[in-house]
Amino acid sequence: MEASTLHAKLDAEHYIYDDSLITTLLVALQLGRPLLIEGAAGVGKTEIAKVMAAALDRELVRLQCYEGLDEGKALYEWNYQKQLLAIQVSRDLKSPEALTASLFSDDYLLERPLLRSIRSEKPVVLLIDEIDKADEEFEAFLLELLSEMQVTIPEVGTIRAKTIPFVVLTSNRTRPLSEALRRRCAYLYIQYPSLEKELAIIRAKLPNVNERLALQVAQAIHDLRENQAILKKPSIAETLDWVAALEALGISDLTREAMDQTKGFVLKNSEDLEALSADLVAVAEDALRAHTAMRLTEGERLAADILGRLDTIEAITARVEARSPQTVAEYREKLLSRMQEVLQSASVDEARILTEAAIFADKVAVDEETVRLRSHLSQLRTSSSCEGCSPKEGPWAGSWTS
Repeated sequence: MEASTLHAKLDAEHYIYDDSLITTLLVALQLGRPLLIEGAAGVGKTEIAKVMAAALDRELVRLQCYEGLDEGKALYEWNYQKQLLAIQVSRDLKSPEALTASLFSDDYLLERPLLRSIRSEKPVVLLIDEIDKADEEFEAFLLELLSEMQVTIPEVGTIRAKTIPFVVLTSNRTRPLSEALRRRCAYLYIQYPSLEKELAIIRAKLPNVNERLALQVAQAIHDLRENQAILKKPSIAETLDWVAALEALGISDLTREAMDQTKGFVLKNSEDLEALSADLVAVAEDALRAHTAMRLTEGERLAADILGRLDTIEAITARVEARSPQTVAEYREKLLSRMQEVLQSASVDEARILTEAAIFADKVAVDEETVRLRSHLSQLRTSSSCEGCSPKEGPWAGSWTS
């Protein structure tokens, strides 16, 4: 599989990723290596296995680990009731040797997740979830499967994989894993997402979300995770639950009252709820400020992008005899001045910045060489949310008379 193909498949599953994740997944898949993913609870480790199963169009076989897990629950088990019934029916029809041999055949073998994954006719994605919760003895038992893609059943012998599963192991690091297991795996560590990445996840999973509310919730979650008094840090799933709960109540701003009403969707124990109550005002105020700050950040990014385009327009237009470099410079200064006004106002929609650029392009792009650039800027303008804006009209049309 090519990197571009994996990019496209993850995009189709609305999974937010970075280049290091893509590289690790791609190499582990091509080499047939198990992938060990570590990180705090709730950062999306299990989701990677689910997304890869969907992206590869494979069945997801999941083994949930817990203390006391043994091979009888993870690998195989004999159907004892069926064996006892067979003994009663066949003891007078078969010799003891033949009867014993027949009892340990596939007819009486109950496949558990590990055995099922390697005996599948089609490759699967095998998720061994929270391996750190299992005992060290079970971890040692896994080594044969991870290194040789085979398992040994005493009554049957060695069973080799018919197809090679893509194995994903996850760990919350509640205990250290052995070096032997780590050596057999590719490794990936996932941290809690940044504010920008969390916002992108909310947009991807809840496409019709209120943008203002999504940003405020992302900021509040970021603050809660940094709060040392919060014992159980909110997971990404709890972020999505919180946004959904707020929207279900028709809330568009994460005020102190809204946060107090819905805090049970994001914090799940009494100690953390008490810690939030102590900082409720500060967290709510920080969340409300986040929208204004993000608007300015996006405006500055757009301004930098547009200024780069202006340099291109200026260089091309300067060669056109109908326009002098001085005239182009004057238009450029007008736009720079307007940009400053835009960036100082948090209430101005980013679409208006794009409209400004389109208006400027309409004024100075007069030759065939600039048609492509002007068309691109116009597409940005028309695809934005600024209704009623066009090169000839809009909120600042009066400032652009020749």
